[in-house]
Amino acid sequence: MEAVLRVGYIGERASKKCETAAKFMGGNELAFVIPFLLVSIVIYRQAVAKLEEFSQEFSDLYTCQLKKYCISMI
Repeated sequence: MEAVLRVGYIGERASKKCETAAKFMGGNELAFVIPFLLVSIVIYRQAVAKLEEFSQEFSDLYTCQLKKYCISMI
């Protein structure tokens, strides 16, 4: 009879350990996901700004060469 109670006691302890481990795992996931999202947002915003800058430079260069070509045709 005592062995049965002891097995039940060990099962309860194991269950509590699993709950605690699940809480820590959830905390670790949040500790990874939040910085990852923040860094991703920063990289995305910088990429958008650079892309806009480069596209503006490209359009200026294209327009300038088009004007030179049109003037040389006249």
